[in-house]
Amino acid sequence: MLDNWDKLGVKVTSHMVGTAVLKNPELAKEIVQRGHEAAAHGMNWSTQYTMPYEEEKKFIKDGVDAIKKVTGFTPIGYNANWLRRGQNTLDILQELGFKYHIDDLSRDEPFIIQVKNKDFAVVPYTLRCNDIVLIEGKTFQQISSYNRLKWSLTNYMLKAKLNAAKCLLVFMTVLAVRHKW
Repeated sequence: MLDNWDKLGVKVTSHMVGTAVLKNPELAKEIVQRGHEAAAHGMNWSTQYTMPYEEEKKFIKDGVDAIKKVTGFTPIGYNANWLRRGQNTLDILQELGFKYHIDDLSRDEPFIIQVKNKDFAVVPYTLRCNDIVLIEGKTFQQISSYNRLKWSLTNYMLKAKLNAAKCLLVFMTVLAVRHKW
């Protein structure tokens, strides 16, 4: 995928889980070295929305620290596990210096919200090209995932040609590489 994106001049955001980065440091480094954004996705796949404030803050910060240690890049974007942030998540993200999160399905275009009287960006998420709907493996087929991604990119390019609002966030985790998508 990285080679294809290079050929097409496409830059993506890779939401990286801290433990996956530590287990696959060369891949995490390569993603950033090729000019892609490293966003944070927590330290592991724990259920963060049930965590008390300090525990959730440590969980997010540990993931950021792993990414920074391995890639040299400090993430400014965040995605909670299964899009399920807790009641303190946005306050914590802003406190830790994040600029945006993607845990929202309400619209197609990015928008600004207020968190502690400061602007914070929301880049809405789409489930259409994500592993959440495929996680159990019951419906996963390489060709259908490819066709779904191809349709999304084609639709994105068409909207761009029409000067419509455009936003495509390709969600890729180190797990996706394991499946050789």
